[in-house]
Amino acid sequence: MLKAPHDLRIGFVCTRLLNYMKSKMVPLICFVLCILTAQSMAGFNPQRTRLLQYVDFPNGVRNILFRGDEPVTDSSFAKEALEASFKNECLRHNLTYPNSTFIIDYSLLDPLEFKDAQVEEKYFKENPGVGRYLNRIIVGDLVSPDPKGKGFPDKAKNLDKWSFDKLPTRIKEIYSFLTTPRNISTVIYIHCEAGVDRTGEVSGSYVMTYQNISFHEALAYDDHMESRLIATASRNGLQWYCYYLLYGEGRTMNCSIPPNETNYIL
Repeated sequence: MLKAPHDLRIGFVCTRLLNYMKSKMVPLICFVLCILTAQSMAGFNPQRTRLLQYVDFPNGVRNILFRGDEPVTDSSFAKEALEASFKNECLRHNLTYPNSTFIIDYSLLDPLEFKDAQVEEKYFKENPGVGRYLNRIIVGDLVSPDPKGKGFPDKAKNLDKWSFDKLPTRIKEIYSFLTTPRNISTVIYIHCEAGVDRTGEVSGSYVMTYQNISFHEALAYDDHMESRLIATASRNGLQWYCYYLLYGEGRTMNCSIPPNETNYIL
């Protein structure tokens, strides 16, 4: 049975910014800034690990879904610290963390963050019994939804066909990992670099889909993961997905930006 706890990097879209402003000098500056950001590895922060949902199966196996930040410290995969954060988060929700697990490292990193990605990929290639590494690039969206735009309902409904992030596909994939019974507990860990923006976009989309969390609730949760609001591109991506649920799946959704929520400037 699916269960959820009570409480539930900037997703800087360099590539798309370069395409968007390719006739100006700004691209070079953006590119350099992105490279510098991609190379900075502040280290894994266990305080950003959050339990999103878990499933208990009749065979005693428990699958768990977490969100958090980049599990790399000093150019090494922070396995012990990561698992410790899983156990602490389960303890916070009065849950027992499984003794044996298979970790699905669900990374949202972009190609410019290759150093961290290489560390993770190398670790799981050398330790296939621990888990597997998946890279699903998420960039957010530069353009916010305009419900009054021509053909907007159809555009929202077909989000998976034109959006780079392909959130409808990603969310279903995560859900499948969580709800597929195996002979060992599966732990899915969604993360980007800081565990705030792109992670917030994907995690927020997930909880809106499978936990009946409203857009406003998901956005508020993301906005409180750090001492700033979620990045605009990531918020746009989350809002587009809300409209997908409204027009594509017929959900009852309020996808407007709440009046007390202001843009975070990248």
